[in-house]
Amino acid sequence: MKEKKNIIMICVTAVALAVSICVGAAMLTGIKNPESKPEKNDASHTSATKESNYYRVLVTGKDRASGLYDVMMLVSLDRANGSACVLQIPRDTYFEYTDRDYKKINGAPSALGGMRAFCDSLGEALGVKIDSYISFGLDAFADAVDAVGGVEVELDEALEYKDPAQELTISLPKGKQTLDGKTAEHFVRYRSGYLRGDLGRLDAQKIFMAAFFGKVSKLGTGEAIKLATTLLPSVNTDIGAFEMVGLIRDASGIDGDGLSFVTAPGEDIVSEKSGAWYYVLSSKAMSEILELHFAPVGEFDRERLFLNEKNKNALPIYEGYSEYKISSAEDIDKNGIYIQQIN
Repeated sequence: MKEKKNIIMICVTAVALAVSICVGAAMLTGIKNPESKPEKNDASHTSATKESNYYRVLVTGKDRASGLYDVMMLVSLDRANGSACVLQIPRDTYFEYTDRDYKKINGAPSALGGMRAFCDSLGEALGVKIDSYISFGLDAFADAVDAVGGVEVELDEALEYKDPAQELTISLPKGKQTLDGKTAEHFVRYRSGYLRGDLGRLDAQKIFMAAFFGKVSKLGTGEAIKLATTLLPSVNTDIGAFEMVGLIRDASGIDGDGLSFVTAPGEDIVSEKSGAWYYVLSSKAMSEILELHFAPVGEFDRERLFLNEKNKNALPIYEGYSEYKISSAEDIDKNGIYIQQIN
């Protein structure tokens, strides 16, 4: 029973872990995922994974309307210390994965031909080995929230937004409340009223992930398996059965204090050519985080793919040091995160 409950510990990324749960439980109960690609479990891949204390999974969520991957998180499991770190990568991050004008990272998986190709490209740029990926849609996210009976959060301010083009209306009151699948989706998508826009949304997602982790970790075995079988068709992953069993075992000791979240440090700038906003990573701060939690195998951005050399405002950010904060799920649950609103 304990082993199956530990499926939930793979769930260390809000949406990500909801997805991992369903994959892990299904693998253990012999259910096959028609959306998943078969595991290429060659000897070199298995050997490389066993040689490291770390296992890194790229988690992505795809937007319904645009087809872009607006949720992107790199999750690192530290087997030796029984901890995990979730690195949130802003969707507007500048990344030269193509010669075309659009160079926001949320378009990279499609442009490069799929998640595995993107993992390889991103991993090389970060100087980190990305072992596997998990990809899901918003429907999977909403279904996961409903399957656990909703998730409780407390809002410092009411959230109001209307977009007739998307037939989207967000109306969440101030204060403590239980979000169902639909309202949870609204909460993690909202950004228009935040002073820092998408960065504020990433902080809101941290709040939700911490609360979701706490809720899911209390599920019984039967509830976890039910959740898994409900969500499995919506998930795409290259994690095989053998690897999943090992991940469950290795993640069994993770608690709220051992699960941490951090937004990739950097700053927003405007493209001088197109007028579009891009997020520029701080190479020094990124190198520091990767060294602390992701066991890099090479230097960060050796080819300088995260830098637009043509934009004079990008270089000071890229070569400078941007402050960042690493917060545990336990700390977020207790103290929350203040997200400044537009006055």
